[in-house]
Amino acid sequence: MVLQLQNLGRSLKFSSKLEDHRRNLHALPASLHDFRSKISNFVSQASFLNESGSNPLSLAGLLQCFELIDVTSKALAKLAVEIDYPVSTWGGRAIENYLNFSLNLLHLLNAITSSIACLNEAKISIFHACENPTLSAVQKLKRIPSRNLGLDLKEETGLFVTEEKPFSEKETVVLEALRVTKMIAYWALGLILSGFCCDVESYKEIRRLSGGFEDSLIKGLDLRFSQMVESKCVAKEVQELNDILDRVPEAKRWDQEIKKLETRLQVVDNLVQDIEKQSNSLFSQVLATRNQLLDNFRLTKQNK
Repeated sequence: MVLQLQNLGRSLKFSSKLEDHRRNLHALPASLHDFRSKISNFVSQASFLNESGSNPLSLAGLLQCFELIDVTSKALAKLAVEIDYPVSTWGGRAIENYLNFSLNLLHLLNAITSSIACLNEAKISIFHACENPTLSAVQKLKRIPSRNLGLDLKEETGLFVTEEKPFSEKETVVLEALRVTKMIAYWALGLILSGFCCDVESYKEIRRLSGGFEDSLIKGLDLRFSQMVESKCVAKEVQELNDILDRVPEAKRWDQEIKKLETRLQVVDNLVQDIEKQSNSLFSQVLATRNQLLDNFRLTKQNK
């Protein structure tokens, strides 16, 4: 999740301070509504999120989870600009909220990287068997295993809030938008992890950290996909690969199954590479934004 600081730091200019104040107050509910509408529109139009079938969870669809995170990020940046609440004016609550959130995002993205590495390791052994399909090599083929990631996610308080002050109207709006942003990002990354390694406990941990996916923007999606997660469904491309791996050792003509395996493996390999690129890119952006926000906070403290 990327807070675009160059946008968040830009102020809207009005003809007078009084007019500025009036327009901003009027813009608060409208901007929050617009923020939610942008996310809702994407969710309703994303083919993966509306796909029917017993297992709509797919690697191709998981790429749209990154798009959902990007749409939410841009909507948050636009909201901050519209209400004239640049990050340089954020209170300790908003800063603490985002820094805790971004740290957990980095942990989740690291978990995705780890899951991809394990999947790549399994693919290498399968590739070798396909290149040299001896009876011994074929008999050693195994399903791609599920994994328990053992996530330990938490949020610390009191790091940036040194004194309790009343919430300003702008801060209240930004905190609400951050709440939604966190929920969307946690859900999307949790689903990606489940698609790779069907780790039910990690999905539950992510849901707990987010406070539950009860918001109307995401509640229906959580109800739909959590049933698959809890039944330990993996992405259908991985499941199809595992089905072939189960058949190969027992097949009378396992050379034919090997050809099917090679074709399916290439599809999975291409999709995993795309997901890895998206994950690495998001990690770099989140880390850079987090560092910028910390630098801004330190500079603000020094100038007080």
